[in-house]
Amino acid sequence: FYIEVFHLAPVPLGEKVKVVSIIDDIKERKIKFVVAVYWNERKIAEGIHERVIVIEDEFYKKISKL
Repeated sequence: FYIEVFHLAPVPLGEKVKVVSIIDDIKERKIKFVVAVYWNERKIAEGIHERVIVIEDEFYKKISKL
């Protein structure tokens, strides 16, 4: 997986923020999300998050060979 976050502005300690994550691209088993974090409608962070869908049976077969 991959995470890249750009911090744009500070937020006071204890404040609540809103996180928005949108699927931007899907290639085979890899999913790319574009994310943004808001505090009082002000964007305070943005970035990219990539995940890979793991096929459980294949995963256990691979680790059993270790």
